Amino acid sequence: MSEQITTAQVAELAGVKITGVGRLLHRAGIRPVGREPGRAGQNLYDAAQVQAAVRARPGRWPSASVAAAEALAVKNDPADLAEIRAIQQDMAALHEG
Repeated sequence: MSEQITTAQVAELAGVKITGVGRLLHRAGIRPVGREPGRAGQNLYDAAQVQAAVRARPGRWPSASVAAAEALAVKNDPADLAEIRAIQQDMAALHEG
């Protein structure tokens, strides 16, 4: 089974507020593949589909989206996550000027 991510994780990955996730996924044609248990359970989405949609978003700085997708992929490895955060900061500094 492929990795699944929650609505909140989609928001973090895409760099949008949780309220913007529905619009992003609707535009990309991505539908939930499941739901967390309980009344307050979040929708679950296929991580690979979401990562591809985030990379392909028009009008966005693609390198930041790729870095965010990589951060999600290595979320359980603190050393890799720290390296990715450093790269994101460097990219942001270059983008600012």
